[in-house]
Amino acid sequence: MKHVTEVLNFYRDNGSNKYVCFLDASKAFDRVDYNILFNKLAKRNVPGYLLRLLLCWYCSQFVRVLWAGVFSETFNITNGVRQEGVLSPFLFAVYIDDLTYKLQMVNVGCYVGCHDLNHLLFADDAVIFAPAAKGLQQLLDICADFANSHNIAFNTVKSQCIIVTSKWAPTNPPEFYLNSTLLPVSDSYTLIDILVIH
Repeated sequence: MKHVTEVLNFYRDNGSNKYVCFLDASKAFDRVDYNILFNKLAKRNVPGYLLRLLLCWYCSQFVRVLWAGVFSETFNITNGVRQEGVLSPFLFAVYIDDLTYKLQMVNVGCYVGCHDLNHLLFADDAVIFAPAAKGLQQLLDICADFANSHNIAFNTVKSQCIIVTSKWAPTNPPEFYLNSTLLPVSDSYTLIDILVIH
């Protein structure tokens, strides 16, 4: 998160506002769709024997729920990667890689050197940012479309938009939406420091 604050400080100190949104994905590892995941792995030319091993491993998972000392009937798990599995971060990265591609394809973001940067992904959380409110909404729309097609649910209560304002570029707080849901907005830069710590 240090890189986020450095970019925002640069734009703020040089007279530009910055629009940021911290997106919280609810139980994202648990919502991975196996059909989508294994199609993506196949397109990456993962060897067939590894695909078969992973398919057997993930599609043959059965669990029971213990409630008040009583076990439920056994049932099959049909989606999700293991929270603490060694492969899970890699598999989830493959699963959401198209989101990175789609965000990079739009000409919206902060230039750091010769690179156009508009998002950072941290496991199941994301930070998106743009130099204009319209640009941030465009990035939010891309995230919403991707979430809808990949069974990902962004928590609109825990997600937070922040306006990093410069004294040379005042602004009226705009509104930002994710899937038609209004997101909370703050103009407090100290809130970013609090979020960065976590």
